Amino acid sequence: MDEEDWEGADLVYEEIRRRITLTSPEGPVAEFLLHIEGDRAWFRWSDEPFEEDGGAGRAAVEVG
Repeated sequence: MDEEDWEGADLVYEEIRRRITLTSPEGPVAEFLLHIEGDRAWFRWSDEPFEEDGGAGRAAVEVG
């Protein structure tokens, strides 16, 4: 995304969604976005599919 290769970013996003599920205490979430930058990762999730600018929650997680 830093290079503004939006088509490539979409392909990577689809591959991540194919391989990873995010689960809340109530079960799998409908939609999430995973962000990774250096040694930090964070995500946004929603019980409903995202709208253009949607997203319901966010949490930070240290990686490594």
